[in-house]
Amino acid sequence: MKRILSRYALLLGALVLFLSNTQAQNLNDADVPIDVQKWFYSKYPGASEISWSAIKSKSGEDLFQAEFPFDSDDIEAIFSANGKLLYENREFHKSKSPAPIIDHASSNFGKFKLLAIHKHTNFDYGALHSQETNYELIMKVGKEVMTVWFNKDMNRHDQFETSNLAIK
Repeated sequence: MKRILSRYALLLGALVLFLSNTQAQNLNDADVPIDVQKWFYSKYPGASEISWSAIKSKSGEDLFQAEFPFDSDDIEAIFSANGKLLYENREFHKSKSPAPIIDHASSNFGKFKLLAIHKHTNFDYGALHSQETNYELIMKVGKEVMTVWFNKDMNRHDQFETSNLAIK
């Protein structure tokens, strides 16, 4: 079990490194292309307290990352320069955590402390990539921090495929 969890921790670390491997440049709203802003506000109407960054994908494509609170969740969204939403990471407010994931943790891990639940969505990005959603449960069981992955149907799965990330 520890071996599987170590593998997840390694994958999560690789994902974080992958996403942060780009040199982010903080931007003012005026520096964000109008197409990006238009699509951002159509997807997240009324969003405020937005922190914008310019990043580059590994292939050198210009991307725009927004971090902001929305509907009591914390969201990170990444857009292409023409405004297409490529990736969204939604960290649920604890009171809005998906019940099937909490039920799974309660049934399989007994007493646990919920640290976070994230919903990672990679949106359609060309012929080789299709939308994929994964849920990430981060909890503390005893003294150990654990990460458990779920598919879009909130069924537990043992693999998280980082090679299919839309922003690579």
